[in-house]
Amino acid sequence: MVASASLLLALRRGPGRTTAASDPVPFAIPVPPTRLAGDPAFARSAAPATGTRETPVTTRLTIRVKGIAPSLPAAHAGVACFDATSGAGFVWTPLSEAAERDGSLVFDVTVHGSNEQNITVASTREFARHGYLALARWDPRRSSRGSTEVVLDATAQNVSFALEPSASRAGPLRILRLDDPQWLPMELASTGLYLTRGAAATMLLGSGVYELCCPIDPERRQRFEVPASGTVVLTPDLSLVPVDRP
Repeated sequence: MVASASLLLALRRGPGRTTAASDPVPFAIPVPPTRLAGDPAFARSAAPATGTRETPVTTRLTIRVKGIAPSLPAAHAGVACFDATSGAGFVWTPLSEAAERDGSLVFDVTVHGSNEQNITVASTREFARHGYLALARWDPRRSSRGSTEVVLDATAQNVSFALEPSASRAGPLRILRLDDPQWLPMELASTGLYLTRGAAATMLLGSGVYELCCPIDPERRQRFEVPASGTVVLTPDLSLVPVDRP
């Protein structure tokens, strides 16, 4: 028994060790780093401030609008101007603040920035960006001789959509404006155009070429133009009910 204990103690100590396994191991505290000597050729210096505050670019723009529909309420309709790319610098001027000259309504607005601007006529402020009646683009960098006048034709028409006599219903359908894929009739943004027998839907649309489109089958389309006939009768193709439901 004594021999076994002596052998175990020898294994714990290992060769060359004279301390027991339970003896503490000495710990050497590392020497903290020292800062390198400075280089005489290097001197701390700050470059002088060269930034200057950019002065915002503003332009006084005259917008002349002709062909205003009598049905447009002056209290809500108006003209909007905003950056064509970012939509920034939105300026809204109601019709009630326009001056009448030579049969047109004239607006004097301040345009912020030097980028291309979208100028629209809309029935309400909420429709100015995507549900407008008329659109013109003005680029101060490309305008001839620095012209600061834009002319818009806001001719619009109430268009009724109806089913043919044999159809019972149709929809929902999208209304697209061919010259602007971002245009959207805001009053139908969530539901689309839906028709039932005996009930026609009427919308005020600006001059242009439009298409009725089935969102389920985009190949089913019907083109119409404004101003034209006041009533658009849906073709049998668009009057079909999706998935052949009664």
